[in-house]
Parts: sequence; C-alpha cells; structure tokens
Amino acid sequence: MFGKLRNGSGQIQTAGRFSRLAGYLIAAKFLTTFALAQPGGLDPSFASGTILSGSAPATVYALAVQSNGHAVIAGDFTTVQGVTRNRIARLTPGGGLDPAFAPVSGANGTIRCVLVQTDGRILIGGEFTTYDGVPRNRIARLLPGGTLDTTFNPGTGANGTVHAMALNASSSYGSPNRPVLIGGEFTTFNGTAKGRITQLTSTGVIDPNFNIGSGANGPVYAIQAPSDPNGANLRVVWDNFRCGFLVAGAMADLDHLMPGNI
Repeated sequence: MFGKLRNGSGQIQTAGRFSRLAGYLIAAKFLTTFALAQPGGLDPSFASGTILSGSAPATVYALAVQSNGHAVIAGDFTTVQGVTRNRIARLTPGGGLDPAFAPVSGANGTIRCVLVQTDGRILIGGEFTTYDGVPRNRIARLLPGGTLDTTFNPGTGANGTVHAMALNASSSYGSPNRPVLIGGEFTTFNGTAKGRITQLTSTGVIDPNFNIGSGANGPVYAIQAPSDPNGANLRVVWDNFRCGFLVAGAMADLDHLMPGNI
C-alpha cells in the first residue's frame, strides 16, 4: 500500500499493489483502488472493477480526493478500466472512471505524488519528463480537466525524482497562489543548486524568499505542511515563514541542523 486518505464521507480510500483485502478479490492481476467502510470492511458501493494495467505490474503511488468526492489517482499505470490513461486518472465517488478528466497523452513516466489546489488545479511530481507531449521535468500542474496548465512553467525542472509536495499555507501568498514545497532526489532545479528540497511560486519558478541552506543530504520522501488535510494542527518544526513543516526521508541532516531522518 502506497497511499491512503479519508474522504468527506469518513471512508478510507487506499491504493497500492495488492489483489485482496479482508478476503475480497480486488483485482485478478493488477492493482485497484477501493474504499473501506468506517468499521473497516470493504465498501461494496465502490466499484471493485477499477483495474489498472501497464507494462509493469500497475501501481498507484498517490491519490487525492477532491471536494466533490472524485479521487485523482496517479502512478505507473497506462490504462484504467480498459481506457488509456497514462499514469493519471480521476475516479467518480462510485469508483468508475471519470471521462471529464481527459489528459491528451498524460505523463511519459511514473507519477509519485499528486496535490489538488483549492481552485481545482492539480500538481504532480515524479519521474516523468513530458506531460501531454510538452517538456516538464518531474513536475507539472494540470487544469481541472487533466490537461497541462501552461501558466505553471518550471523551466528545466528537477534533475531527479520529485517524491513529495505540500502547499505552504504559512507564507504571505493568498490561496490559490500559495507556494508549493517539493522534495525528492534532485540536486538542482531549473539549473540552480537545490539540495533535494525547495519551494516554488504559483507560476513554477523558485521562490526567492525560501532559503533552507544546503538542504537535505539524502532523498526526501515526504513533506507535511500546515495546509495539508492531515497536517492542519502541525506546529513549528522548521522556522520558516513563521511556521513549520515536517520532512522525512533517507537523509542524516537538513542544512546541517536537523539530525536523523525526520
């Protein structure tokens, strides 16, 4: 299991690479996403036919539930319920494929993280180098319908995988123009040295007001900021923009000040 979250109805939606849950057959060969009823049993109203496929065992690495109950899923799959969806798709509250979310050609590589903004636009990060045929090195933003948002232009982007992202609500920018924190395995972003963590403005460029020094000395796999649904009560961990965020990964320090992996 690579991702889980609780939707507006109190159900838990989860995704990963598995075939059974609590004795129920979820997918005969490939991965699926599904919802759990609050007591912990499988929710039969959520379509168990959300079967994905790809050149490798298809996997969902990230999911995000929108305010209308639709779930954006992303990973390394290339089809959903027999329809081409290159590494990102959206499901209805019942688990069916949402035809209104229709990328042109999608991502050409694995998507590792997904984040829905308050205005419905969607940020994605991962290992891809193009989206809808346009160069986007490992980070991009999509319009609500799934096509590329060209107003978010990260230049040459990240030189390594982007594993995590979070909106920084503690900055002085107003919603939906909050900057986005990103972390991963990259050491440069748009040609500028960045030690595996940086912050971008709403247009995709490096935020000049964000300075975390030398950054992390190893990969960053998770970031949680106060704006995250699961981090609303987070308190100061790193003193930046008068508030803080949590990072975790395979690093020993963050700007030589924070020992350990978190």
